[in-house]
Amino acid sequence: MSWFDRFFGGRRERARRIKAASADVAALLSAGDLAGAEAALRPALLAEPDAPELLHRAADLMVRLGDTSLAELFARAADATGDVQRAFELGSNLLSREDATLAAAVLLRAAEMAPFHAVLRSETAIALARAGRPREVVETLALHPNLAGDPGALFEFAWASLLMGDAEAARGSRAQLASLGTAPRLLHKLEAALERPKLAPARRPADARDFYFLEHGGLLLDGRGEGGGRYGKVTLDQPTLEAILGRATTALRELWTGPRRIIAGGAEDLPLAKAIAGALDAELIEKVPGRVPSGLFVVRDAQELEAQVSRLGDDASEVFTFALFVQYGTSVARAPDIVGLLGREVVDPGLEPETWPAIEDAALEAFIRDRREHLPPEGNRVHTAYLPDAPLPWP
Repeated sequence: MSWFDRFFGGRRERARRIKAASADVAALLSAGDLAGAEAALRPALLAEPDAPELLHRAADLMVRLGDTSLAELFARAADATGDVQRAFELGSNLLSREDATLAAAVLLRAAEMAPFHAVLRSETAIALARAGRPREVVETLALHPNLAGDPGALFEFAWASLLMGDAEAARGSRAQLASLGTAPRLLHKLEAALERPKLAPARRPADARDFYFLEHGGLLLDGRGEGGGRYGKVTLDQPTLEAILGRATTALRELWTGPRRIIAGGAEDLPLAKAIAGALDAELIEKVPGRVPSGLFVVRDAQELEAQVSRLGDDASEVFTFALFVQYGTSVARAPDIVGLLGREVVDPGLEPETWPAIEDAALEAFIRDRREHLPPEGNRVHTAYLPDAPLPWP
């Protein structure tokens, strides 16, 4: 087959796939199956994010779902697929809705049309970071026309390099960021993380416990899920709850010396806080009206920290946080210092803990032993909310 045949044959095959996917989605929409239409449309859009037929179908779907603002953005992009600004607006909106994967696909295609657009490069890098693709963050920012003079882009380049295990590149970016003198908080956050790669694998860790430590300086208790601690769908039944708390007791006794104070995040968190306080023989504070005092702040769901950020402060040496679980498909305003388990979907029936023994976990104990001075409540951690470091970037 000649190159001519291969080229035009490929274009014909692409057109055929797009037409078939569009027809499938149209049929599902006509049948009123909105969930089915969404499930069929998403992979097609990820593969062809600038196909007018698919963008129009997405607009139709959003109208049916009652999201007219997003429908308009899809329709505008469909009407002018060569318009970089329209693609940028659509991708940014998707990113604001925490659909980083689709946002990244849209923005990457836009970046192909405008390869040296600084703002587009930065936005694309953020989407890729939130989608858990640090290697592509580095590749995207390598073409940033003013990387050395853009503190946000420099930080993202350094952070992605750090997650890839390239501490040398991260340190080089740190020096450049320091020379600009315009982003002290980002500089501080980067400096706080630069020692951690020495204690994690020299590549992006596949192990979730390693990755959580490398990115957040935190401790993941349950490492039994896929990839060393990533569950798909998991239910917090009584055995799972007690296993988490058994590990929490072991870890906190090892890491937290001196007077201990447990603060309940809210009324729904009080039974959990009481149980941890009892196991550690610690003081319990049930309700705090204003600024949270020093101690361990306990919540069930890490999303609860969103409303508490202003009360917790930025000083990691005063207040550190415990969340029973984090759903890693979404971002959190503040990554908990200690996490029970990570799951893409966590079902929490709200069971209250009963008695449980401290659990001996050789892998957890070894992890703590090798990193003790860098783990909470010690360690150099900066809690200033900054995305993309707040999400847990695993697809």
